[in-house]
Amino acid sequence: GAGVTNPHAVAIAKDGLIYVADTGGNKIAVFDKTGEKIAFTIEKVDAGGAPTLANPMGVAVFDNIFAISDTGNKRVLLMSRPTKGAESYKATAIAPFGFEPQSLIVGNDGRIYVVDRNMVQGYTKDGKNFATYKARNSQWSGNPRIRPADARSPASVRYG
Repeated sequence: GAGVTNPHAVAIAKDGLIYVADTGGNKIAVFDKTGEKIAFTIEKVDAGGAPTLANPMGVAVFDNIFAISDTGNKRVLLMSRPTKGAESYKATAIAPFGFEPQSLIVGNDGRIYVVDRNMVQGYTKDGKNFATYKARNSQWSGNPRIRPADARSPASVRYG
């Protein structure tokens, strides 16, 4: 699409803004409600660590909660949903050792569910891990409501 080099994921907010994880462009492109032009981009973040996005592979939105799988920097970024352009965006980073976040979703309860290598992990809005599903042994630790689409090698997650 116009202005993106390698889109990998998309999320649409209730107000119609369209957030696209542009993995190759190292940014989140935010399209206007028509989807025809980029309103602004998210490239720089203030979360400690790396100041710019690197290969973001996932984006999710629910109400005012906004999450990015900043895969190249091995973290998930949580912030208030951006609705206009800024030089940098304040965020909180979830970055446990060895983290490789891929796709993610924010559930209706405000919890964040992340595909991380061969598992799905659940986090609260403040970044605390509350559940992990490891595909190797098909055993749940924590919330049994989470169900990955493919138990051997999850690539996406769906809530509901």
